Amino acid sequence: MAQATKPPNPSGSPGSDIGLLETVPIREIWPHEALDLTPWLAENPAVISNCLGLNLSLEGTEVSVGSYSADLAFTDTERASRVVVENMYGSTDHDHIGKLITYAAGLEATHAVLLAEGFRPEHLSALSWLNEVSRAPFGFFGLVLEAWRIDGSRPAEQRVLQRRVSWKGHQAERAS
Repeated sequence: MAQATKPPNPSGSPGSDIGLLETVPIREIWPHEALDLTPWLAENPAVISNCLGLNLSLEGTEVSVGSYSADLAFTDTERASRVVVENMYGSTDHDHIGKLITYAAGLEATHAVLLAEGFRPEHLSALSWLNEVSRAPFGFFGLVLEAWRIDGSRPAEQRVLQRRVSWKGHQAERAS
């Protein structure tokens, strides 16, 4: 993604002390998904908790599901239910949607979360369809991971934004 530049502003004019907010490439913060991003998410469950409106407690990382491993498994402490998270760099793909469904089924999760830098329309449609055909309390979520900085500073607080994919009876379209 191209870095934005600060528009010219004469010294002392109104707004001259306002910084430029710019997107930070995710790999600049977490160079390796499994070694950097997954452990950071495990140590900061509030990032996902706040997006979903759940109170999450970490069960584990790389949780075994047969011969496969789910990136993250959490417990929603208020509902005593399991939340599985599959995270990835780049835009969504069929491989990760399949993994998400496999992990959710294998771990008997009530909530399945796909976290990515971007979502292809087909995959948002698939998550929406899964929500339509699923009974409560089951739900599928797509979360977008973004980070920012101001005028070349350290990266600002990392945020996860919930996309317009939620299950019936729960919050829809929320950003933190």
